[in-house]
Amino acid sequence: MTNFCTKCGTKANPGVKFCTSCGNKLTNEPEVKDKDGLTASERAIVDSIDYDKIASEAAANAKVNQSQIVANAQKTASKKNRNAAIFGLVMGILFIITGFISLNLGLGIYFLIAGFLSLVFAGFVFVVSRQNAKAAEEHTKQS
Repeated sequence: MTNFCTKCGTKANPGVKFCTSCGNKLTNEPEVKDKDGLTASERAIVDSIDYDKIASEAAANAKVNQSQIVANAQKTASKKNRNAAIFGLVMGILFIITGFISLNLGLGIYFLIAGFLSLVFAGFVFVVSRQNAKAAEEHTKQS
């Protein structure tokens, strides 16, 4: 007796004459394999697979996943930039306050310049943060 049904591929117990799954008669004849090394039942299974459908579904899933990854990366970048903008804003305000306090010491002008540069930096980073957030929203809408 064969170890597997030649019709459906179900494992057969020794001594059994018919497949318990499909009812196919089990024989002692060796299974004939084609040029690819597949039996008739294996070839039928392989031929029944719709490879075009699988490929198109995989491509669609990959596109959705790629779009989600891009959107998540842009959201993360937006949050980091927003935090950097807040840090720059706070540092700019502290530098300006320190500059006004130390104007009489001669170093105040440097603190004022540093404060204004920090505010410019914070504004630039905030604009970049908003652009990343908008791009992430667009990617999310597309997927």
